[in-house]
Amino acid sequence: MKPDKSVPDNQAQKEAVSSNGIGSSLSIGLSLGVLIGIIIDDIGLGMMLGVAVGLCIGPAVGVLRKNQKTGEQTSDDEKQ
Repeated sequence: MKPDKSVPDNQAQKEAVSSNGIGSSLSIGLSLGVLIGIIIDDIGLGMMLGVAVGLCIGPAVGVLRKNQKTGEQTSDDEKQ
């Protein structure tokens, strides 16, 4: 009997659920952008800057976290 292809395996589900933090960094950037926009009296410009900063910082933080985890694993392997 062939395995059912309609049921996704656990690995595909884990990859789909994991996030690089883009959503949270986007929301933080947008809220800070609105705050800056209120201060400089141009909310539209502040929102655009906040979204740009959020979209740049989110993936960068995700990569740094991934590198930190792999660095910890290699240092643990070296200790053994």
